[in-house]
Amino acid sequence: MKKAFLISLFLFVVSVVFPLVVFAQEDSGKTEITLKTPVVYEEASSGEIRLSSVELTNGGTMTVELTPILVSIKSVGELGQVELGNSVPEITDWITFDNSKFELKSEETKGFAFAIDVPEDATPGGYAVTLGFNTNPIHSLSDSNITNSIGVGAILLINVTDDGNLVKSGRILELIHSGSVFGPHEFEMLCENIGVSIILPVGVIEIKDMFNKVVDTNVWEDHWLLPGTTHRYSNTWIPKSTFGKYTVLVEMVNINGEQNFQTVSFWSFSGSGIVLGIGLFIFVLIFILVILYTLVRCLRRYF
Repeated sequence: MKKAFLISLFLFVVSVVFPLVVFAQEDSGKTEITLKTPVVYEEASSGEIRLSSVELTNGGTMTVELTPILVSIKSVGELGQVELGNSVPEITDWITFDNSKFELKSEETKGFAFAIDVPEDATPGGYAVTLGFNTNPIHSLSDSNITNSIGVGAILLINVTDDGNLVKSGRILELIHSGSVFGPHEFEMLCENIGVSIILPVGVIEIKDMFNKVVDTNVWEDHWLLPGTTHRYSNTWIPKSTFGKYTVLVEMVNINGEQNFQTVSFWSFSGSGIVLGIGLFIFVLIFILVILYTLVRCLRRYF
């Protein structure tokens, strides 16, 4: 009995007390590195050098040592997932910086400068690279063997121009509506970058009623598109008072002003529109019954 009690007590300490101690130790020494600008966009001509920077903040309780690293981006999926790996040309060679390592104290904000040196023979188009920062704590608990390593990074987008000219083009591949007729209504737009430059599509959503009157407008989320990639944008419309058939018009405008349109129709009944619909249905039903009643009386009079 005593042996069983000791075993139970040991398991309790291992499963409950020890994790609490570890949690307390981890919580007392946190590293929270954030970037003010997670995406940096630059335009440069072949042979040009551009200077840029990112700003990092340590919101944790420990001083950390940051090690900058560069990794090329091969592609970006339509839901935003990034695939890292070698690219041709290897544009990590274009990025240079002075600091191989530097410290960031608790609650400190510091800028990290770098240069983009575009080669003379660089082909005009869009390129992407990740500037990451691996962190290692410098001041940790003396009685703890726990260490933290948190990575954070910014995406560098570089458009190499052709003597200052930059051709950007995109298109909407599909527009899909889903949801109940009573709302909310979901819209998905699949957009594609069909050019060689990086683009930032600007999208406007316009909803019209059966009388072609605009009842609502919205703007879809911004998302950079690398050359040859697609991205699926989503938007939700919660109607307040609708009745009948509606049409959504999606317009994509790229930086050069080219436009792309897609439309889809759907039915919607919500709010006071439902009451109006029920009232209209009752009115039509009564009208039909009155017509039938009148027709029957006329037939009986003549026959």
